[in-house]
Amino acid sequence: MRKLICMFIFLLGTLGVAKAQEITGKVFEKETTKSLIGVTVVVENTTIGAITDLTGAYSITAWEGQTLVFSYLGMETQKVIVGSNKVIDVYLSNDLYMLEETVVVGYGTMRRKDVTGAISSIKGEEIELTTSANVLEGMAGKLPGVQIIQNSGTPGGDVTVRIRGIGTINDADPLYVVDGIPVNSGIWFLNPNEIQSIDVLKDASATAIYGSRGANGVVMVTTKKGIRGKTQVSLDYSYGFQNVSKTYTMLDASQYATLHNEMRSNAGYDLNPDFANSQSLGKGTNWLNEIFRTAPIQKASVNISEGDQTVHNTSLGYYKQEGVLMRTGYERVTLQSNIRSELSPRFRMTSNIALSGKKETNMMLIPL
Repeated sequence: MRKLICMFIFLLGTLGVAKAQEITGKVFEKETTKSLIGVTVVVENTTIGAITDLTGAYSITAWEGQTLVFSYLGMETQKVIVGSNKVIDVYLSNDLYMLEETVVVGYGTMRRKDVTGAISSIKGEEIELTTSANVLEGMAGKLPGVQIIQNSGTPGGDVTVRIRGIGTINDADPLYVVDGIPVNSGIWFLNPNEIQSIDVLKDASATAIYGSRGANGVVMVTTKKGIRGKTQVSLDYSYGFQNVSKTYTMLDASQYATLHNEMRSNAGYDLNPDFANSQSLGKGTNWLNEIFRTAPIQKASVNISEGDQTVHNTSLGYYKQEGVLMRTGYERVTLQSNIRSELSPRFRMTSNIALSGKKETNMMLIPL
């Protein structure tokens, strides 16, 4: 029986080795048949990956039946199922949707393929999926060259934005422009559900229209506009919880008294009378459990869009986050309305109104 089991395990290992194979090949651009450098090749649902070299060649280990995913900026992602063929050449096509996508620049809008400056963009749908109090927190990790730093764990705390690093020893914050209007002190007052898109201008050519104010980059925010036609009403609500991911294991009262007595004995001091009978002190109070809690987060937004000659998009947003630390929290109410009126075929009047109010609760620690 032992021999049969060993033989069975050996055969399984032999079959597994036989299926695993090294896949090689090259990646080309379909329209020009030129080899592509830096294409990412990943085995789907695994951490196994490779990048094409200067000749467009790659080499990766995969099993039969697994899927190779080929992705490249500006190209359509392609998936290939691994079979018995060990050489797989791939031809990637241009992503026409991405190239035709409209991005906001300092002097209007342009198609992405016509933009020569360094611009990164994010859609409002991606920010809506987050439960962040600040719109900027929802951008974290989604834009290359843009660093989002949360200054503290306090609910509604400030966020630092650095575009391509620190550009000055003074104020290194970027310029924020909301619907064409420069604003100061960040964009905390915006409701994430009302963001249409955010475009970040990162280099000198893209920010030139703003002069020295745009030296640290420009964050262009476009909010949602009204849709002509029948009245549209939407409601969005989400509710969640947050916890402290990890806490320290604390000594209870009797353990602390025992350790304290040992410390004084080793130092040659008299024992503290209060800790003479350490076992009688029991468990005591775990103060970490007393100051931390399971904190809820909730946000709600109501949006109304209607009009014909005069179109408006009005939204009312509410956000409340209770901190995991007792007596901390953040609450915000926002009202935003974008009105566009077609006075004539040549004249249009627009009005953007944004009202917001917030309340922050921070526990004060009083030293004993």
